Amino acid sequence: MWDHEGGTTVAGMAPVFVARSAGYLSGSLSGPLFDMPWWDGDGLIAASLVLAGIGAALLPQATAVGSQAVLAAMQGIGMGFLDTGANVMTLQHFRNEGGEPDPASGMALQALHASFAIGAILAPLLVGGGGERWKWGLLGIGLYCAALGVGMAVWR
Repeated sequence: MWDHEGGTTVAGMAPVFVARSAGYLSGSLSGPLFDMPWWDGDGLIAASLVLAGIGAALLPQATAVGSQAVLAAMQGIGMGFLDTGANVMTLQHFRNEGGEPDPASGMALQALHASFAIGAILAPLLVGGGGERWKWGLLGIGLYCAALGVGMAVWR
């Protein structure tokens, strides 16, 4: 993927970085879908986990910048969808009887975002120090996310 592996420089990887960011931005616009009565929030979260997991699992296996950009965009869409959906569903869960947000929703959102930070710290430690190990670690994490999403969709 990088200069020493695939003959691509960091500057040559710019389309991959932009694709992932654009995917994340487009996935982040999914908030209104979670408020629509005909969409099931759990199913949307499951689909986003599958999308992000497949992108994460296959990205290290891709060799061409174009295919890496497509997979990074898939991963970004799933991640943006998941982050926004988790926020919306947390706020929906913590409502009082009148439908107004409960004060506990602030603490729940803080706990949710703290879990993102914990994951951001633990993921590099789980993947390891480079070489071929990071590819297998990312493949495992991606397949786990995809399986978790499929499990959520099947056993709701």
